[in-house]
This record gives sequence, C-alpha cells and structure tokens, in this order.
Amino acid sequence: MLSQRSHVGKVVSRGAEGQRGRGAEEMEKEPIKSHKDLKVYQMAFDAAMKIFELSKKFPVEERYSLTDQIRRSSRSVCANMAEAWRKRRYEAANVSETE
Repeated sequence: MLSQRSHVGKVVSRGAEGQRGRGAEEMEKEPIKSHKDLKVYQMAFDAAMKIFELSKKFPVEERYSLTDQIRRSSRSVCANMAEAWRKRRYEAANVSETE
C-alpha cells in the first residue's frame, strides 16, 4: 500500500490501484443534481428509516414522548440537508428585499 497526503494534510492509504481501495468504475462520478444524490443525505435517510422501524418496538408508555422526539430529530437531519442544498443552490432566492 502507498501512503500519500490528502488535500487536508492527513495520510491516506491507497491500494495498488491508487484509488483508496475502490475499483476504477466506482471512481466515475455523476454530477450531483439534487440533495438526494448526496451520499450523506442517503445515509441519513436510511438511518431515519431504521430509527422509525426500531422505534415501533419501544414500550407503549414511551410512545408519545421519547419515541416522537427521536423520530422528529431523525427526520430533521434530512430536512436540514435539503434546506442547506437549496440555499446554496439558489442564493438569490433567499435574499430578502429589505437587505
């Protein structure tokens, strides 16, 4: 394995193919058109779905307090990412006229 410094100064181990252990076909990236194309959004969405399924098994006495709070917080992660994507994409649309 080779070691090289990444753009932030950390040492990154690379396989013999020089692509962080991934095949060349995986390195071909499609342009990101939506927040849903972001890997971090997909991971957060999957986590929110898992949290929802797991929270169905919580005790009945926790159904409306702890369960509701956990479900809302897991959904808010995806919502915040989508909002940030829109704000960065359409900066002019988020400027008020009084500024």
